[in-house]
Amino acid sequence: MKPHTRKLYQLVRAKLHMGEQDGIYEKESHISGDFVIREIDKMERELIRWMFILWIGQVAITFMMLSLMVKN
Repeated sequence: MKPHTRKLYQLVRAKLHMGEQDGIYEKESHISGDFVIREIDKMERELIRWMFILWIGQVAITFMMLSLMVKN
C-alpha cells in the first residue's frame, strides 16, 4: 500500500470509528481494506473531475472580466 493511501485508509478508519478488528461489509460479503481503497479512488476521481470543472469556469470568468476591462 502506498504511504498516502495508507494515511487515507487510516483517516477513513478513524472517521468511521473502526477498531483494528473491524471489517467493512459490502452487500453481505466481508471485504478487507480493498473496499476502502476503491472508495478512496472513486472520491479522488470525483474530486479531480470537479476541480477541472471549476478551473474551466474560473478561466472563463477571468477571460470575460479581462475582455470587459479591455473594451472600456
